[in-house]
Amino acid sequence: MAFRDRFDSIEEFNDWLLGFYEERIIQFMDGMGEFTENGTMISPTLIKSTMERYITLLEEKYVIDRKLS
Repeated sequence: MAFRDRFDSIEEFNDWLLGFYEERIIQFMDGMGEFTENGTMISPTLIKSTMERYITLLEEKYVIDRKLS
């Protein structure tokens, strides 16, 4: 599925991506020691890297929002 088929704008995609990372963080926190659907073990390292990526995306979103206002 192409980007344009699913999202009307880059902002809509960015909001979806933030939601995706939020869901993963919650899933990973609840499943420590288990495996993801792709066979990756849920570890503190996986949670940390997921949180770091989420924070980066969040910071980018709010820097852009401040520039637009």
